[in-house]
Amino acid sequence: MFLSECLLRQSKIGEAAETLASVKIEELHPAEQVDYAFGFATLAIETNERAKLEQAKQVLKSVKVPDPYFRERRDAFLLNVQEALASGGSPALAQRTTGLLDTVRSASPYLILKPTFMGIGIDIGKIFEDLAKRRQRRAEKRDAAKKKPD
Repeated sequence: MFLSECLLRQSKIGEAAETLASVKIEELHPAEQVDYAFGFATLAIETNERAKLEQAKQVLKSVKVPDPYFRERRDAFLLNVQEALASGGSPALAQRTTGLLDTVRSASPYLILKPTFMGIGIDIGKIFEDLAKRRQRRAEKRDAAKKKPD
């Protein structure tokens, strides 16, 4: 699924479609099924093929999304697919859909999806850990630059 997304971002649409077609959604963990649905919808909007758009609509409707954050994202993907079916695709719609995919990916390292009262949490410790690692890398780069002979 993620290889397909990488190929899509490199504008290798055919390869992305073939790669995603090789994935069997029924064999995926429920969270991976959500990733599949988002990737499939993005690809369908990019290609603007009616059959793929219809299939993406069905996949998005059938995937179980218990978490409110990802359910909201699923609904946004579904709206984009519906718009593509109704009025045809456009570069702006494809870009907007890819943007949705980016928001899901950028937040995912910090989200904790466990049974909780609201269904989602933020891993503050992970955020601070990543910030500390970034500072450490910058310090190491500065030290290495100072040690280089002119």
